[in-house]
Amino acid sequence: MSAINVSAADACTGLRHALDAAAISCLDPALNDDGLIHIEDLSGPSGRELHSLLTAGVAGHPAAPVPSKVLAPAAMSVAETVAVRADLDQLLAGMAIGDLSVRIHRGRPVIHLRNLDASGAETLTALLWTGLHDFLTAARDLGDALQKHDLTEGGALTPRVRNLRITLGKVTVATAARFASLLDGEPVPDDLECPEYAEAADIADRLARAVQAAAGFMDVEMHYYCHECGHDSTITLREIRLDVAQRLVAALQNATEQHVDLSVENRSPVPPPR
Repeated sequence: MSAINVSAADACTGLRHALDAAAISCLDPALNDDGLIHIEDLSGPSGRELHSLLTAGVAGHPAAPVPSKVLAPAAMSVAETVAVRADLDQLLAGMAIGDLSVRIHRGRPVIHLRNLDASGAETLTALLWTGLHDFLTAARDLGDALQKHDLTEGGALTPRVRNLRITLGKVTVATAARFASLLDGEPVPDDLECPEYAEAADIADRLARAVQAAAGFMDVEMHYYCHECGHDSTITLREIRLDVAQRLVAALQNATEQHVDLSVENRSPVPPPR
C-alpha cells in the first residue's frame, strides 16, 4: 500500500470512529482503489444530525442541543432528504469535501457522500469531534476521576464516546465495591478476591444503586467466575448518558478515600442481635 493510501486508510478509520461516536447511521466509510473514501446510505434523519454537528464544528463550539441518543428516527420523504442534502452541500461548499447525491435504496431515499480524499475526511472528522466536545470532555473528565481513585483496572474501565453515550468497561468485584463505597460511603466487604455468587451479585446491585443515587441510571452486568476457563468474576458497567457522566464526575471528584476503609479494626462494631 502506498503512503497516500496509508494516509487515506487512517483518515477513513478516524472518520468511522467519529461517525460511530455521533450515532450517525450509514454504511461504514469505505476506501476505494483510488484512495478515495465513500460514505453511503446515510438516512435523511442521520443527514440532518450530521448537518447539526458539522454546523457546530464549523462555528467552533459544541452542538446545542445534541440528543442524548438517536432512537429509531422517523423516515423522511424524498423531498425532505433532498433538502437535507442541499443543506449539507451548502455547508460543505468551498471545503472540497466530496460529492453529495441522493439515491433510492430499497424503497427509501438515502444520501451518498463520495470521493473524499484523506484531507476531506480529516476535516469532516475534526468538525464532528468539535460538535461532540461536551461528550469528549465528559469522557476525559470521568477517566481522570476514575484514575484518581485507581478504578481504571489498567485500562479495562476507560470512558469513550459511542452512539452519543459514554461507554465504560468492566471491573473486578473488589474494584466495583470500592467504586460503590466512594459514592455511598459504606465500608468495603472483606476478602473479595474470590467472592461467592450472592456476594458478587450484591456488589453489582450496590454499585448500580450508588451510581443511581449520585448521578443517574447505569446498567450493570455481572459475569461470575468461570470454573472451565478460570476467568475471575467481573462486573460490566454499561453506557451512560452525557448528563449522568457529568454528575458522576462531580460525585467522584467530591469523594475522598476516607469513604473506603478496608481494615476491620477501624469499622464500627456490629451490635449483637436482640
